[in-house]
Amino acid sequence: MLKTETTRYAGHVLFLNPPSEPPLYRGIVCTWVSKARYIWQPFDFILLSAQVPASMQVSYLDSAIHRMTIKDTLRFIREKTVTQLVMSMSSIVWDKDKAALVSLRDAFPKLSIAVFGDIFQEKAFVEQVLPLKVTVIRHPLDPGIAGYFRTGEVSSPALLQKLDGALDSLPPLALKQSVELPLPRHEAFLNTKHRSPFDKYRRSAIVTISWGCPYPCSYCSWSSPYLPFVHKSAQSVIGELELLRRLNVKEIFFSDLSFGFPSEAAKEVLKAMISRDWKFSWHCYIKAGSLSEEFLAMMRQAGCHTVIMGIESDDLNLSKFNRRVSLQDIIKTIALCHGLKIDVCGDFILGLNGLADNWKELTEFAINLKLDFASFNIYTPLLGSLERYRKIKEGVIQEGEWGYDTTGYRKSLIEHSENRAKCVKKFYGRPAYWLKRLSKIKTPEEFLIKLQEAANLFLPK
Repeated sequence: MLKTETTRYAGHVLFLNPPSEPPLYRGIVCTWVSKARYIWQPFDFILLSAQVPASMQVSYLDSAIHRMTIKDTLRFIREKTVTQLVMSMSSIVWDKDKAALVSLRDAFPKLSIAVFGDIFQEKAFVEQVLPLKVTVIRHPLDPGIAGYFRTGEVSSPALLQKLDGALDSLPPLALKQSVELPLPRHEAFLNTKHRSPFDKYRRSAIVTISWGCPYPCSYCSWSSPYLPFVHKSAQSVIGELELLRRLNVKEIFFSDLSFGFPSEAAKEVLKAMISRDWKFSWHCYIKAGSLSEEFLAMMRQAGCHTVIMGIESDDLNLSKFNRRVSLQDIIKTIALCHGLKIDVCGDFILGLNGLADNWKELTEFAINLKLDFASFNIYTPLLGSLERYRKIKEGVIQEGEWGYDTTGYRKSLIEHSENRAKCVKKFYGRPAYWLKRLSKIKTPEEFLIKLQEAANLFLPK
């Protein structure tokens, strides 16, 4: 049962995305800069909210999306009588986020504060915040985190309040692969300013079955040795979907990096969605070649309308990055999806093969694959990725260096990073493409969402 406005709570936990321009999605593993209008719902916060005791109030403040300053944010915290704060931080704007954290600690010297972010995958950055008497969250799916919200004490390996000075790196993190958790507090995060670019309805939510990735691509921050793969039980996820139906949510984004793994849990969730006729509209990430036609058909029957998959490069000889996917896998998966009337978005990384000026060839490759959408990113040695450690060892970047991201918003490692915008213009600037997209739109609500995303694709960031 949802709490009412008159409920007396034992405490108040505020999840905070601090101010930034442009608005950023700060996650435990990555920071995302929107390439259009969308800003995802904060799935890390949503996962953590499941571990807050039911007797405590949960609130979410996205100071970035609401264009609030740090002074506005401090005033909000003071007025809402917050007893525990969880703040996200980013490697892209580390200087500003650290300054915001210092302001928070100065304003509230006794407040219990926890932080997370991609920046904390390296020990040097953890060492910079621990003197501010904060707790660093490393993984959202350890059931032991609930104890921290209840008492403020740390008994979970996924939390850090001190470091062993004898270790050169962060301590290893071993967690159970399957967990049973209470329901996330989705009602605190239903904000129509947040959405995925593939949403067909504004009343949307993010659901996570698994956290982590089973595939060790070295250019990806999810390849970090500090991020064990953990999945929720199917019954946990089914209960979460039942809650979202009661909250009148129509669109779901499954945030798993590879939907369908593990297959048993995913199949059980799909069967429940079909048998209970929930009629969710939804989309997800998949890996090319990893799902059978039968499984994709189940996804479609359960309401899936779009899948996103990493294609990365027109040169698919990527074994040096531990990336193994064939052109045949990609073509077959696209054909199977299109046969089931599932749209496909391909993710690409400009400069992954060392050539940032081959943008024409990369975009032509995307067009020839007959993709419905394409997302173009810039090769970046992301925090936590094995590729970053390699670049540090080679002397290309320095240990402790920050500010890089996959859009080139603040800092880029490759030359001609502006070619990303040329890829976008070439792929999305085709009149025939837009005629086809318009023919697929079914409702005025979907039309407005797609119109906003399209307009913002070409605006300067």
